[in-house]
Amino acid sequence: MALHRKIYLAFVVFILVPISLLGIVSYRLSYAAIKEKVGQETLQTLRATDLNIRNVVEQADSFSGYVIASEEIQSFLKHNNKDSLLDFYYQRQAIAGILYGQNALDDLILYSAGGSDYHFMNGDILPFRDFQQTDFYRRMLEAEGKSVWLPPTERYPDQKKWSFMLGRTIKDTLTLKNLGYLILEINIKRFDDIFLTRYPDGSRELLMDSNGNILYEANHDNIGKRLELPIVNSLSSETEGTLIDTESGQKSLISYITSDSLHPGDAPYYLISIKPWSAVSKETDYIRNTTVWLVGFVILLAVLFNFLYVRQIVSFIIQLLARMKKIESGNLNASMPEYRSVELSRLAYGFNRMSNRLRQLVEEVRLEQEHKRKAQFQVLQNQINPHFLYNTLESVNALALMNHQKPISNIVINLGRLLRSSIHADDEVTVNHELNHVVSYIEIQKVRFDDRFSYKIEVDHALLDHHVLKLVLQPLVENSLLRGYSKKKPDFSIHITGGINARGDGYLRVQDNGTGIDDDTLQRILQQMSAAKPGLVHGLSNVQGRLRMWYGDCYGLMICSHPHEGTAIQLNFPLKREAAK
Repeated sequence: MALHRKIYLAFVVFILVPISLLGIVSYRLSYAAIKEKVGQETLQTLRATDLNIRNVVEQADSFSGYVIASEEIQSFLKHNNKDSLLDFYYQRQAIAGILYGQNALDDLILYSAGGSDYHFMNGDILPFRDFQQTDFYRRMLEAEGKSVWLPPTERYPDQKKWSFMLGRTIKDTLTLKNLGYLILEINIKRFDDIFLTRYPDGSRELLMDSNGNILYEANHDNIGKRLELPIVNSLSSETEGTLIDTESGQKSLISYITSDSLHPGDAPYYLISIKPWSAVSKETDYIRNTTVWLVGFVILLAVLFNFLYVRQIVSFIIQLLARMKKIESGNLNASMPEYRSVELSRLAYGFNRMSNRLRQLVEEVRLEQEHKRKAQFQVLQNQINPHFLYNTLESVNALALMNHQKPISNIVINLGRLLRSSIHADDEVTVNHELNHVVSYIEIQKVRFDDRFSYKIEVDHALLDHHVLKLVLQPLVENSLLRGYSKKKPDFSIHITGGINARGDGYLRVQDNGTGIDDDTLQRILQQMSAAKPGLVHGLSNVQGRLRMWYGDCYGLMICSHPHEGTAIQLNFPLKREAAK
């Protein structure tokens, strides 16, 4: 895949996709939050509506209780005395005044057990015999004096308008025998006052029975119809809730609560609120539309970003790769052109500087190799000089022996050995070879110091065949002679020991019994050795630097010394039998 396509794909995956997911999640969360909020508000409204219905029912029930317990109604039904009833209306006006004061009541109907009937409003009523054939009558008998409500969907026979009916059996207050039956007709406008009659957002509130029949709705034309909702058959008498369903082909928010205001103890009624989802989801639609526009805008920015910036960067990278391949193939003259962009221009400038520097380094390496070649040639030419020096020393040794100068002969022999060790071609020699070298050095120094010191070498034979960096013991012995020897100490001695420690590393120790080193001087020596700088102990610093450079920082020299008690210097090195070439 081309680089610019990868960048564009990454832009889509890491920017557009997260923004889209963020919008979708925000929309879903807002959707759920608004549904929950509007649903809870609607449930509160339905609970208030149910409370108002309960108040109407209780008022009608209370009034019916007052009526059936009044002496006048009891007397009228017992004796079928209409004069007593007239006295009830015109003289005392107790029930009549209350009846007309109850604007929720349309009519009051009385049936006596003997078959007489009476009602306050002019008009025809159902004869008692026909009334006895109704389910309303049967339910009133079963209720034993309790209130029985008849909703508009169960119309009282010959009823010509929508209304709620309340019926009660009237019992003798003394014998509890059935005296008659009271029917109150509740004006449906009383329910119109409870339910909202205008819904600017197209919402509906209605009362429904368990079979889905609409008992009441502000639009009276819908009373008696069946509510066509999939949830109707799944409602439970113990539930209330909010859900989204389709009503009349329109997505709606359905909220419902159960109500037993009309039929306490019987199958419950349901208060239903139906709100078009289009009215509820205005805020979520705004979030959705905003998200769509935002994603579209970001996509447009991505396209512009690809054309105006990404392509320029990709073109630069492609050209840079092409120049780098030329340099890899050996063409160091490759260079980048100039660019308008400051960043790309700096990168191109840096590449060109690198290319120029590579050409310079190649030329420097070529010159250095030429110098090395000349130096090697010079070394080969100078190899004749050591042979001349050895021959000269042999001649001096022969003259010393001829003149019976044994000390001079010893010096010449040991000096020759030192020279041979010094010009040894390898960087490492065996421990045995290094010991022989230091013995030659000590023998020369014994002649110099007039044999006023002694030395002893005790090295583990297992160490002799291992290799160590050459010319590392002689500076340690030299330091003992320079800093430890004193004419006042005639028994000055140097003790060289060596072996293999518990870690498997080799060590060589040079110890003397000389004057020692004071603490301040010892600290300066250790600091100079740690920094590998020349100073008080140029030879020791040189050995320390060579050991660490060759073997690593965990190897080198350790010095212990006390004034008038001598000095001990230990050299640590890793063991190996083959010398490094």
